[in-house]
Amino acid sequence: MSGALPLLILQAAVIIVAARLVGALARRLGQPAVIAEVIAGIVLGPSLLGRVLPLGIIETSHLLGSMAGAGLLLLSQGLARRLDAAHALTVIAVAAGIVASLFKGGDYEEALLLLALLLVLLRARPAFSR
Repeated sequence: MSGALPLLILQAAVIIVAARLVGALARRLGQPAVIAEVIAGIVLGPSLLGRVLPLGIIETSHLLGSMAGAGLLLLSQGLARRLDAAHALTVIAVAAGIVASLFKGGDYEEALLLLALLLVLLRARPAFSR
């Protein structure tokens, strides 16, 4: 397991650099960079780097995804009351869920669904003022 962490760091670095490059290209073309960055991360993650993820990382991603889901259940009451702290924690939990779903075998459908939820949450930010 000692070689798993450096491999994970290398893979994450490659995905981040590729996403930034594609995002910069999208900005030059007048498109939103964030959408291009997410698409690059989704495509690059499972297709090239997803084949070499160690089993420990995949299992840990399942655990983190479950923990993010449990956290979202707890935060739902705060969201119903429009608490801005609950909004911020929910954004973090959804982002963690996106990362976990991609690392647990490239589950891009789940990641896209969570991304849609994240975009709705970010768009609704002004409604959370308490």
